Amino acid sequence: MPALAVSVGLSRWVLDGMLPISLVLTCLRLYGSPAIAGLVVFLATFPGLALTPFAGALLDRRGRIAFIRLDIVVAIAVFTAVASLIASARLGAPLAAGAAVLLSCTRPLAQAGARAQVPSMTPEALWDRVNAVDTAIFTAVALTAPAAAAALFSLLGPAGVFIAGAALLAISALALTGVPETGIAHGAGSIWHETRTGVDYFLRNRTLVSLAISSSLLNIAPGTVIVVLPIIVVSHLHQSTTVLGVLFVIEQVGAAAALFVAGRLGTRDREPAVMSGGAVLTALGMLLVLVAGGVPLIAVGMLVVGIGNGPYWVALYGLRQRRTVAHMFARAFALSYACNIAGMPLGSALAGTLSSGGGISAALGVAVICPLLAIAALRLTPAARASGVRP
Repeated sequence: MPALAVSVGLSRWVLDGMLPISLVLTCLRLYGSPAIAGLVVFLATFPGLALTPFAGALLDRRGRIAFIRLDIVVAIAVFTAVASLIASARLGAPLAAGAAVLLSCTRPLAQAGARAQVPSMTPEALWDRVNAVDTAIFTAVALTAPAAAAALFSLLGPAGVFIAGAALLAISALALTGVPETGIAHGAGSIWHETRTGVDYFLRNRTLVSLAISSSLLNIAPGTVIVVLPIIVVSHLHQSTTVLGVLFVIEQVGAAAALFVAGRLGTRDREPAVMSGGAVLTALGMLLVLVAGGVPLIAVGMLVVGIGNGPYWVALYGLRQRRTVAHMFARAFALSYACNIAGMPLGSALAGTLSSGGGISAALGVAVICPLLAIAALRLTPAARASGVRP
């Protein structure tokens, strides 16, 4: 289990933490276009989400370790090719977009597989604490990886960032060597049947649907920040990429502190209230970034965003687990993951488009409004007794 944790944690660090900011900075350096930067970040996530209806069934039938390994191998190959093309001045925008699509195709499978393990390995009484720890790993990734990517970009340039990423992924692959396969369902139906069963269960579960809508809307804010913040800090305020990295660190410091409190206090029977409070803080933080005239107020806004995000996700994961029957974890969580993450690439694509026309304020305005709409989506969540699943 330690080897699996190291492998998954390191791959998250590179693919979820370093990659988005590396893509934005690379596109801004090579093409000078926020629109292309936003599109490439969008393509690095969204196309693969179309595969998630099959993800849960595949995870049940073929196991989770196989897809985690596949995700790492594909990423190593793509990172190496991108670095080579940058070094030879042959990475045109279409090739960058194609590389992003390839990376997107395996990531949802690996993420859903890792996430489905959490409730399967721990008693229900500890879910909130384990969710806090698991979310804290994401926070640690977000705390260090964007800053590291920005620093590496400043030191090594675009090609160097991807070479470093490929090297770290190779270590992740080595850590996975010898980890046994688990979670394979024997004697199950066809992949198509299992996929249809998973989709039908997801759509009939009002809790999962409401959480999917809410989290998608909330995630438009961080998707916007990935594209807009480098433009504001580096292009408009003429600060270094190191300052940009520090701002991302500040956000995650706030998230880490809030996660600790949420994990200790628990969220059971208070999940919608905790999530609503987190969404309000996220909107407030984005508003501060919108009106900020300099780095200090931006830093405060990023801190507030982090404080809001941490408890939101602890509450969401706990409620999702409590409202899902155990034998549907992989299929339900794969679809849920796709909906959760969808807001980020959509936010990035929209922010890139608006920013290209000078509409940075409009992009940030959307990022203020969407977390508030996420609160409205939570009203679709049925009460515990009406859920039909362990209240």
